Amino acid sequence: MIAARGGQAMGLGSFLFGRRTATAPAAARKARSEARLREEGVPVNPHLPPVGDGVTALARPEAEVVERALGAMIAAVKAETRDDGFIAKVIAQYRAEDVFTPLERAFIDDPAPSQEDCTTFVWRSEEVQVLLWAVRLLDALPYPAGLAPVPAMGQIMSRLGRDGLVAEARLRPLAEILDAADLTARYRWACANARTNRRTAPSNLDPGVVCERHYAFNWLIGSSGRDWDHITTDT
Repeated sequence: MIAARGGQAMGLGSFLFGRRTATAPAAARKARSEARLREEGVPVNPHLPPVGDGVTALARPEAEVVERALGAMIAAVKAETRDDGFIAKVIAQYRAEDVFTPLERAFIDDPAPSQEDCTTFVWRSEEVQVLLWAVRLLDALPYPAGLAPVPAMGQIMSRLGRDGLVAEARLRPLAEILDAADLTARYRWACANARTNRRTAPSNLDPGVVCERHYAFNWLIGSSGRDWDHITTDT
């Protein structure tokens, strides 16, 4: 069985041992995110540090982001359709044998995946939305209250193909990606805090969408060097 996403609501070690002072750009990022949360009616945890403090470059080039999006999207399609013949055709269409992580490969090759595994992988379309946005193949990353536009994402991939996706991909500025990652981490805390206190997520946030976006952003910015299958979503 392949484990679903998880993560603690708060990093207790940082409270016990303290944090270094944030750089000015990171502190400004945190302030912008908190201001937006207040406008949206989302609870703010002022103790959360800024995301990406000290990050000077993204850990992933365009081609790697595109390949990761393909792997995650094909796994999501397998979870949705459970049609191995169709998936084999999709893999051939995108020459995608080399884009899967070990967990994705095991899932793709499983002729009878569990419902739990299918649920885990069908959510990966939310991560694909972040990845395509990060390389400007999607124009916007909307407020995380609804599901990703899977048909539109599929049309982009089908129209361009693997080579076209790589050719068209252009990473957004680091500051723009870090701003979105910081905001997403704070949404994640708000959702986790609501769950801990047996409340619904605030301001119509979808906790599943938020968690998957957080996962993708953590991979994009490096997440302590972890590979995709081992990214965490602690806040």
